Amino acid sequence: MLAVMSGLFLVALDQTIIATALGKIVEEFKSFSSLSWVVTAYLLTTTVTIPIAGKLSDQFGRRVVLMIGVAILPSDHY
Repeated sequence: MLAVMSGLFLVALDQTIIATALGKIVEEFKSFSSLSWVVTAYLLTTTVTIPIAGKLSDQFGRRVVLMIGVAILPSDHY
């Protein structure tokens, strides 16, 4: 249960960081008109990955998929 709660915490932290940094990112690229497209793309990507992760966890086991997800999550922001 602690591992699942830690995984959910990482997802919530990821979404909080994106929401906070998005204003600065849009300001840096001077494209305020693209803000809605960026938010839509991020939400769509997040929504699509949930069923994929569910299918992979059925095939390979929830623990394996959770560990891979935790390992990949921090590396996609650097």
